Amino acid sequence: MPEIPEKLKWYQPQYRWGRIVNGPIPWRIYVDDMTGCVEIKRTPLLHIYWVIVGMVAAGIFGGAGYYVSLKFGDAFSTIFMICFPLAMLVFMPAVGALGVWVDSTYWNGPLRFRYEPQNGELFFAKEKITYRPEDYSKLVLGCVEGADINKDEYNPTVQFFILVLDKNENWHRYTLSDDNVSWSWGHKRFTQVVERLQPLLEFEVFVKEYSKDECFAQQNSNTTAH
Repeated sequence: MPEIPEKLKWYQPQYRWGRIVNGPIPWRIYVDDMTGCVEIKRTPLLHIYWVIVGMVAAGIFGGAGYYVSLKFGDAFSTIFMICFPLAMLVFMPAVGALGVWVDSTYWNGPLRFRYEPQNGELFFAKEKITYRPEDYSKLVLGCVEGADINKDEYNPTVQFFILVLDKNENWHRYTLSDDNVSWSWGHKRFTQVVERLQPLLEFEVFVKEYSKDECFAQQNSNTTAH
């Protein structure tokens, strides 16, 4: 059995437009009680989250505008009090909707991964690839922390991925998350996925926190994966 190419276990920066809009990518694991199907999908609460944020922000700025208008009583304050909260109510949900669109475009929809225990199939939505049990011989679930060293600010993120060894003895990596969260929170979510899949699938687990120096060396390496 071939060894896993080291590059497949590294932190790999995910380059896509709109990451600043998307923020921490909201996903969760779902299990169908009837079929036992396990899915990793974008959480549907994103719209509600942004609406709540917009309403809170509108309330805060509206209250501030009202206070300013009472204190100073000029026309500008009155306009600010009325228009700014309305603009926030429109702007914040719009930003949230844009984030949903960016996420769907990158992952080809809300679904990222599906495992069907009834037929043993693995489906990776971004690549639109399905593996049947006879198509692979080994799986590794990985969770790593690292950062894009090309960014001005060192900002570690947590990645979750699955490595698949196909019947031709070639390893393939499928990244399922790249979350701007703390290591403790990201690893906790990864552990939840492992616990859900362990009764159904046979796989190994790889966990690693990469330092800034390690990320720099990896991302400047000429090593290629095979």
